[in-house]
Amino acid sequence: MLARVEELAQAPMIDFFQATSLWAKETQDLGQDLEILQFWLRDGIVSRLLGEDVPGPGAAREDPFAGRFHEVPIDYMFTVHQHIDQALRHLRGNANRQLTLEGVCLIIKDLVYGEGSWYSIPGGWQDLPLQSW
Repeated sequence: MLARVEELAQAPMIDFFQATSLWAKETQDLGQDLEILQFWLRDGIVSRLLGEDVPGPGAAREDPFAGRFHEVPIDYMFTVHQHIDQALRHLRGNANRQLTLEGVCLIIKDLVYGEGSWYSIPGGWQDLPLQSW
């Protein structure tokens, strides 16, 4: 599941919403997926609080985000955890699955890559051909 989150975090915005829509339709228990994300983030917070010499989440298993927790401010990690917790409560209250998942994935995208990664075109603006008129 973390590979799917990594794919969404790296995806340009033009592909992002289609991918979250597909995920929301495919999964049987979106609440369980969000709880896994929440536990994964808790592991990252604990590893940061214990010190940088402690391996972060994913050190012993395949985790595309392993090592990135030490690059993110701890207060922002707590904010993301709070957003995931709020999304879980909304989902239990019969909120729209796709919108809930999009919100969580966008906040994780910010956590890992920053808001500058919100390119709507694959590769960013650098890949646009310039035409002279």
